[in-house]
Amino acid sequence: MIRIAYKLTDKEFVLQAKGHAGTAEKGRDIVCAGVSALVLTFAQVCTGYEAVHQDAGGSFNIQLDDGRAYIKAEKPSAYIRVAAQTVLTGLYMLADKYSENIKVIRD
Repeated sequence: MIRIAYKLTDKEFVLQAKGHAGTAEKGRDIVCAGVSALVLTFAQVCTGYEAVHQDAGGSFNIQLDDGRAYIKAEKPSAYIRVAAQTVLTGLYMLADKYSENIKVIRD
C-alpha cells in the first residue's frame, strides 16, 4: 500500500509518500509508476522554480528515496500551489481507481 499524506496552506505544502502498491513486481507496478511520475515531476517543478526564482522568498526541502518521498515547500508561490493541486488531483484519481493499493490523506 502506498500512503500519501499532505498539507496544503498558504504558508506551506508538505507531501509525504511511502510504500509500494504491490500490484506487480518491483519495476513493473503501474500504480507505483503513476505515483512516481507525479511525485518526481512535482519535485522537478520545485527544483526548477527555485533555480529560476531564487529571490522569490520560498524554500524547498526535497528528499527522494526508493519507496519514499518528502517534499516541503515553504511560502509556496501561486505557481507551486497550482502545481501541487495538479499533482494531488492525479494522486486522488489513482487512489479512486486503485483504492486497495493507494491511500491519500489530508493532514
